[in-house]
Amino acid sequence: MNSNGHPLLLLFFWALPFFLCAQTHDCPPFQTPPSPTESERPSRIFAPGLSDPTGVHGPASVAARAPYPDLQIPRPDYPLIPLPENDPVDYLTGNFQESEADLQLQTLGRPFSFRRYYNSLSHAEGAFGPKWMHSFEQHLSEQPDGTIALETPGGELLFTRQEKDSALMAPIGYPLQLQRLPNGNYELLKPQGDRLTFNARGRLIAIGSPDGYSFQLLYSGEDRLVQVVYPMERILRFRYDTIGLLTQIEDPIGRTVRYHYDSQHRLVRVVNPQGQSKTYTYDRDHLLTSITDYNGETYRYEYKWDGRLLRSTDPLGHTERFRYPNVLGLFPINKTVFYDKNGKRWDIFHKDQLVRKVKNPLGEETRYEYAKGTHLIEQVYFADKSHKKYAYDKAGRLTAVTDALGAVTRYRYYGEGRQ
Repeated sequence: MNSNGHPLLLLFFWALPFFLCAQTHDCPPFQTPPSPTESERPSRIFAPGLSDPTGVHGPASVAARAPYPDLQIPRPDYPLIPLPENDPVDYLTGNFQESEADLQLQTLGRPFSFRRYYNSLSHAEGAFGPKWMHSFEQHLSEQPDGTIALETPGGELLFTRQEKDSALMAPIGYPLQLQRLPNGNYELLKPQGDRLTFNARGRLIAIGSPDGYSFQLLYSGEDRLVQVVYPMERILRFRYDTIGLLTQIEDPIGRTVRYHYDSQHRLVRVVNPQGQSKTYTYDRDHLLTSITDYNGETYRYEYKWDGRLLRSTDPLGHTERFRYPNVLGLFPINKTVFYDKNGKRWDIFHKDQLVRKVKNPLGEETRYEYAKGTHLIEQVYFADKSHKKYAYDKAGRLTAVTDALGAVTRYRYYGEGRQ
């Protein structure tokens, strides 16, 4: 199963470790990496060159630990680039993304959501049909050049082999370790200590946390996920039709979600445990053209010929528009023009999948420079001529921030990057 969405659209929760701070000026004993100030903070925040595939609105948060063994891939989001609020769209690629939670599982006071993810530019065809995948659809595969590809609902991440040991390295800035175990399985270690285990065929078979909470994934002979066993021996059950499309999930207390498809195997209706329906329509290229939610309100979407989103309209008729002109010249650069629901214009300039400049509706420009060969921001130049500097270690972890006044904040890490 191949996912060809934006290669670095990974991740999905903002689960970040705390860091121990040693500053050149007075500071509290513990310091977290910087986030935009209230005056800089918009209603959505994106990492450089990355979108928010979770569809979660609001500023990013810092959490000591994800509430459950974390299925999501942490992204390198230091520092964050403030961009305007919009539907969940990647400004750099025009990829429209939809994320929906179908069941909230509660056990031992720790919630976990079973989610579906839609990506307009994806060529994946998972258990929910074209362009849809769910939380547990993660897979490892070895590429012809020896790299290991981690495929997730948000895209693909490549790990390169290291000489003289079994460790594989993620791209700089992604705090992940992947290693092959003696039994042939693979284990993905995340910075908070959560572990994802894949069997020799690349199937995700277990997720565990340092606290002892875990999920066990069981498959049928056709490689279909049929059960997820989670804490207190509770079981989430999956049912399929004859061609392998997921038609029903049921939790231990009898709550059921049902899924319906059209003749082209596209997901067209979801019925929640209360019997309410959410419906979807598509064009001939399987691009999502409308969503009618459980309250009967409809959202509509229009695309370019290549699958990039052009326009979204909410139930009240408010419209957001996108344009993708190329800026030609000696140093050609890509540009996305976004008109928000109030008609205000934002210009986002980007190249090589990295945001280079943002111009807000007031005409104020913020520029970004990156460490050579990486997506890690080294300097930010603001409209008032001030700037910030960022430094990193060889693993791509933030080690120092120099603010506009020259004050330096330094960061130290414990062991494998955990607090």
